[in-house]
Amino acid sequence: MKRILSAYKDLIGIIYAEAPFMVILTFLFAIIGGLLTPLGVFINQRIFDGGLAVAAGDMPFSSYTLYLILFVIV
Repeated sequence: MKRILSAYKDLIGIIYAEAPFMVILTFLFAIIGGLLTPLGVFINQRIFDGGLAVAAGDMPFSSYTLYLILFVIV
């Protein structure tokens, strides 16, 4: 494991020397992608539960539109 981490450190160091902006963006987008996954699961749950509530008449459609908009964005 130590050898693999050392190899990745060397590789990232070489790439960072040539294109530091690309390394920073790669890590930034990896973090953002990791955060969007649980958010997508939460939104999908609200879409299904809210859709059933709207169909049953327990929830007004206006309360449901926020989750529809978030579903399209995410």
